[in-house]
Amino acid sequence: MASDKSEDCLGWAARDESGVLSPYEFNRRAVGKDDVSLKITHCGICYADVAYTSGTFGKAIYPVVPGHEIVGIVQEVGSEVQSFKVGDHVGVGAYVNSCKDCEYCNDDLEIHCSNGVVFTFNGLDEDGTVTKGGYSSFIVVHKRYCYKIPEDYPLSLAAPLLCAGITVYAPMIRHKMNQPGKSLGVIGLGGLGHLAVKFGKAFGLNVTVFSTSMSKKEEALNLLGADNFVVSSDKEQMKALDKSLDFIIDTASGDHPFDPYMSILKTAGILVLVGAPSEIKLAPLNLIFGMRTLTGSATGGSNLLIDNEGNLKLADFGLARSFSNDHNANLTNRVITLWYRPPELLLGTTKYGPAVDMWSVGCIFAELLHGKPIFPGKDEPEQLNKIFELCGAPDEFNWPGVSKIPWYNNLKPTRPMKRRLREVFRHFDRNALELLERMLTLDPSERISAKDALDAEYFWTDPLPCNPKSLPKYEASHEFQTKKKRQQQRQHEENAKRQKLQHQQQHGRLPPTQQSGQAHPQMRSGPNQPLHSSQPPVAAGPSHHYGKPRGPAGGPGRYPPSGTSGGYNHPNRGGQGSGGYGSGPYPPQGRAPPYGSSSMPGAPPHGSGGGSGYGVGGPNYPQGGPPYGGSGAGRGSNMMGGNRNQQYGWQQAQRNGSPEEPPIKHLYNPEFSECFTIL
Repeated sequence: MASDKSEDCLGWAARDESGVLSPYEFNRRAVGKDDVSLKITHCGICYADVAYTSGTFGKAIYPVVPGHEIVGIVQEVGSEVQSFKVGDHVGVGAYVNSCKDCEYCNDDLEIHCSNGVVFTFNGLDEDGTVTKGGYSSFIVVHKRYCYKIPEDYPLSLAAPLLCAGITVYAPMIRHKMNQPGKSLGVIGLGGLGHLAVKFGKAFGLNVTVFSTSMSKKEEALNLLGADNFVVSSDKEQMKALDKSLDFIIDTASGDHPFDPYMSILKTAGILVLVGAPSEIKLAPLNLIFGMRTLTGSATGGSNLLIDNEGNLKLADFGLARSFSNDHNANLTNRVITLWYRPPELLLGTTKYGPAVDMWSVGCIFAELLHGKPIFPGKDEPEQLNKIFELCGAPDEFNWPGVSKIPWYNNLKPTRPMKRRLREVFRHFDRNALELLERMLTLDPSERISAKDALDAEYFWTDPLPCNPKSLPKYEASHEFQTKKKRQQQRQHEENAKRQKLQHQQQHGRLPPTQQSGQAHPQMRSGPNQPLHSSQPPVAAGPSHHYGKPRGPAGGPGRYPPSGTSGGYNHPNRGGQGSGGYGSGPYPPQGRAPPYGSSSMPGAPPHGSGGGSGYGVGGPNYPQGGPPYGGSGAGRGSNMMGGNRNQQYGWQQAQRNGSPEEPPIKHLYNPEFSECFTIL
């Protein structure tokens, strides 16, 4: 039966171009006569989620609730819905509405609707509302855009098929890539790429994977079953494949050359682009001679997605793998931003657990106290070397079983190295150093757990964690903006060099000497004319980002009047503090992550030129000065300082120079049955 009113929905939304997600409540429309309401159990994380929330794919209508690989269970249907009933397992893909009456809609190709398809999130629906996606507790959609999932097919495995799956499956069917014995190349081995490999093998094709990283070889050959693996930057390997492939699926979104791949295609071969590079550069003769085809494809229409009974056809392949049920499954080791990636992943392990996250937390904890990243490697070998230099060389004594990790023999240190962590960070607070030692342990089995870390003495000695409401707000920053600034700086430098070269060519020699105190006109600086090869001017002020919150100082009265004095109540520490604020808006069953509010011994004084930070130019402080405040002594800023978004990891500091984008983390909410599925 249809509802006569809208309902509150809990979701995760990006509020600006930082792309950082935080809790967000909104109303879904009432269930109409042709609608289906489903409780969301899983939602895949797609590259489009990252690109749209950050504005990379065009204008974002904030707040943006992303997610278009949605699966769940029907909880209500409209009065005229016959094909679904309460309790059915269903999925929703990349679009939720179209005109339903053009030639493409009539052919079940709604994604190409002549009047414009309505995307699952960040789209304008016919009633003028902005669509919100699957990072939420439930969704209401028209029955036409809802697909049945077989009852015996795990919902967690079905989610990636609703976007990544259909995106590669559709062009493979359209271009007849399901012919056993034919050859297929797959460029890139991310979410799209690994499904393209699985489809190719299911169709009986000979599959070759192209990647810029040798670290993907084991996953391609042993985990996904590809027949060949080629490092695309190796010209000899590429040349050996000349005119050998019938088809290529290009899933790479980074800019890359196309001519080498076109040369690999046979006569009348087809390259289908499903990634989104910023541009395509191609020699026309590579198309003309050889009758080759370069084409593109978006996500597929419902005629490819479902069978005649309305069931999700792609689920028959069993292409995805579980990240929640099968704890013995091989997992990818290409996760977590390089600077925070633990040694076991860098050495190639494919079986791991929560200990990898505790290493990452330890790296960030040390970074906040130290004022700069502690392992700023440029690639995997350099990253490992920096870890070994600080934490010591691994062996069977300090890390039993390390010699059996796939890449250990190739990447192990060539000389003995002692653990120097206590020596390097001797200026840290004693309790902070003790906690860091247990976080940055080489052997994952010996690493401290999250529960024990929160019970560490560091968080339960003065100054105690502060009230989150007293913390300052910081301007959002994101890797996308950092890259954009770097590109603009490089462009500025290149333009300056060209202008200087043109000036020298025009005059042939230096201009006459100017009068004393007068600069050459073309070299004079001004508000709109920076010096050649100079960087943008930066505001004076501190040279690092790590400050104390502008909250009340430690001691009595540190919390706002609405709360009680003292720190958190801890069940095992009755003598610490004189109360807590568990009776406020925070859940009593567990304490919030801790905060700090004191200065760091050994750190440069606030406002001095010491230390280092991130970003192009100076820190993004407001004109009024850096957000320092509070007082105290004995230890540095707490690892979870910042606004409340930062306390749960929803906001990331800008890390200029990071070789990779920040990782996409699991998002969990008690309303959901499991963590979101991640490809």
